[in-house]
Amino acid sequence: MIELLICLGRSFAQLRILFPPMTKTALAKAILRLHRAGEALNISAVRKNHPHLLDAAFSYTPFLGWKQALELAGLDYEVIRIELDEEVECMICGGYYKVLIGHLIGIHGVENGEEYRREFPDAPMVAEQTRIKTTMGNSTVAHWEPILSMEFVLDRCWFWHSRHGACNHQFMLLNDPSIPSYAANRGVKWDDVMVMVGLEPHVERSQKISARFNRESVMEALRRRHEMGQRNSPACIQTDNAPLYKAARKAFGNVAKALEVCGLPPHDVNETSVQSAANYPDKNSVINAVIAHAKKGYPLTNEALALADRPLLLAVLRHFRTLTACIEEVGLKENHVEHRHFSLIPTPAGFDTVPKLQYPNADAVVEGIRERHRRGASLFQNHVVREDPKLKSSAYVYCGTWKNAIRMAGLEDEVRRARKLTVRKDAVYPSKEAIIQALKERARLGKGISQGALCREDRPLKNAIYRYYGTMEKAREAADLGALLEMQKKSRQKLKRASRQYGTPQSVIDALVGRAARGESLLQVRVVEQDGKLKSAAYHWFGTWMKAIDAAGLEEKYVSDNPSSTDIYPDADSVLEEIRRRHREGFSIGSRIVQKEDCKLKTAAYRLFASWARARRMAGLP
Repeated sequence: MIELLICLGRSFAQLRILFPPMTKTALAKAILRLHRAGEALNISAVRKNHPHLLDAAFSYTPFLGWKQALELAGLDYEVIRIELDEEVECMICGGYYKVLIGHLIGIHGVENGEEYRREFPDAPMVAEQTRIKTTMGNSTVAHWEPILSMEFVLDRCWFWHSRHGACNHQFMLLNDPSIPSYAANRGVKWDDVMVMVGLEPHVERSQKISARFNRESVMEALRRRHEMGQRNSPACIQTDNAPLYKAARKAFGNVAKALEVCGLPPHDVNETSVQSAANYPDKNSVINAVIAHAKKGYPLTNEALALADRPLLLAVLRHFRTLTACIEEVGLKENHVEHRHFSLIPTPAGFDTVPKLQYPNADAVVEGIRERHRRGASLFQNHVVREDPKLKSSAYVYCGTWKNAIRMAGLEDEVRRARKLTVRKDAVYPSKEAIIQALKERARLGKGISQGALCREDRPLKNAIYRYYGTMEKAREAADLGALLEMQKKSRQKLKRASRQYGTPQSVIDALVGRAARGESLLQVRVVEQDGKLKSAAYHWFGTWMKAIDAAGLEEKYVSDNPSSTDIYPDADSVLEEIRRRHREGFSIGSRIVQKEDCKLKTAAYRLFASWARARRMAGLP
């Protein structure tokens, strides 16, 4: 809704005339009904599931916003359920990823995010869970919403205005810089933000914030920081607001004395820390509280303790440094191991656990193992760890060991039979000579000789190399394959550059069809001269150049436009006559020049005379 207002250039008042909002009482009842049903009520979740409620909350005069709408329903952010997406959908192919830019560049050939945003302006490119780590995780200001949004910007602007009587741009940069920065990055001026919440920008701008601090302004600034959840340690104050740090030292001698005069706990010991020290003064009280927490059925994880009893978590970290050390001393390690794969979600009745694992129970593990067996995948544990680590982890959680999981799936005989068929690596590569011969054979066939390629295609060879040589580099030096490795590296880099422009098979086909429509040659040597990336991408997606031509349906045009050397130079006399003609007319008869200008002549010369030099001698031109 907010983006719509910005695009149309209308104020909230104009839109309210067209679409009268629901009453505040109806809005409060609707929010309370969703809360009792256990639905998430953070802004991003409501925007996806119930956008009409969000539009109503931001349509009232005077300004209401989502935070005050929750308070109107008797709720706050400490009791509502928070829900954030772990993946974001690609609007081109429908795939789901945590961050979309790498997928767009590598698969769809999109050079940057701006092109994608122009086509899909409202589609996100970063998952909400990832945004917490990259943006809000580095914020020094405590926000009630987990991620930033334009709705939250409006809520925050009104909060500062109603709480401190000022929210102009200078004030926000000093106290909450991430909010105006977020609005500016989306092309919204701060004056427009103030208009959206019903304020007059020229009035707000008149409330100047002096850059110079006196004794009273220092005390007010420190109280404001404490109220907003910012740390009041000297290092944090100096980083966030250097003038305030200098003024506090000048007026009070040091930051600790300034906090004492303000009546604040020293070094930002906030209310939660004070409550933690009062409720859990020693180790015994912490141990008893952890045991009681476990008896209630709550998971013994940092996340669960933070949601259920944050002072207890602080006490655990203060007395034991880590939760794991506390659990081991209490003797509840099994509970911790069992529940660390679950998330704790607030509900109207208390809390509920949701499994994090892809395989939430033993039946799912057994079905996953049987599915691997049906499609012919290996059931060896070391292979499963590489291909599906979640299956292996879930097997240990619900079945105890991987062997037990195999037994529960009824596939013991299959695994035993496969193990008998596995040949010992000593029998395959029993000496250094066998290793060198195998490496040279792979190089001759064009197969990879890097560690990753050997792990995927010939693990016994990789193990034998480490047993006899110690490192991959020594084995390659012994086989004298350094130059080949460098060539393969350059080839991979060339292919990577090509995939940026031709990131899909369809893009290669479209390029070939376009060349044919423009009357350009489809001969590989001509394409290499004009667009080498197209040739590399064709080999990557189709294996050979002719397969790419066939996929594009251009085989007949390729043959008609690019006749073979046997059609143009059917016998030796025609080859010799063409070589003499090039020499008479002043054209070069060097091998490389002829390859570029008339590759069919050189092909026919090799076919009829075995070499280009011999064809020149037969033409009387040594």
